[in-house]
Amino acid sequence: MHQLKIEVKSTKAELDKILAVIKEKLISDLGSDNWKHFYVAFQEALQNAYEHGSLNLTSLEKAKFLENNSLDKELKNREELFGSKIITIEIFKKADALIISIEDQGLGFNQKEFMQNKEKKDMPNISLSGRGLSLIKTGSDQVEFNEVGNKIILTKFL
Repeated sequence: MHQLKIEVKSTKAELDKILAVIKEKLISDLGSDNWKHFYVAFQEALQNAYEHGSLNLTSLEKAKFLENNSLDKELKNREELFGSKIITIEIFKKADALIISIEDQGLGFNQKEFMQNKEKKDMPNISLSGRGLSLIKTGSDQVEFNEVGNKIILTKFL
C-alpha cells in the first residue's frame, strides 16, 4: 500500500497548490479516463474542509455572502483569523482502491442530521446547502465521516 500525507495551511493559495498535485496523482493512479469525477469529489471535500471546518463558515452565512457578492472578501478576512489551521490530506493506494481522507481542525458537523434535514427540506436555501456533498457522493464509490464530522474519507474502487 502506497501512502502520501500532506498538511496544508487553510489559505486559498495553499489549497490551489495542493489541487494541482492531487490532480496529477489521480491521473497517474486512476488513468486519463477515470480521474475526473473523483477529482471533483476531492475538490468539494477540500473546499468544505476549508470553508466550513477551518474558516468556521456556516451554510447560512455562505448563502448570505453569496447573495451579497462578498464571499471572497469574507473568506479572505477569515483566513487572517483562521488561516493557520491545518488541513491534513492522506492518500492510500491499495490493490483494489484509492482512498483519500481530508481532516480539518474545525468543530465538525453532524452529517446524519444534515442528511435527514435535507431529505425533509428543513433547510433554508436548500439549493445551495449540501450541493457539495451530493457531488462528493456522486464522484466517489464510498464516502465515510468520522464521529466528529471533521474528517471525510473518499474511496474510488479500481
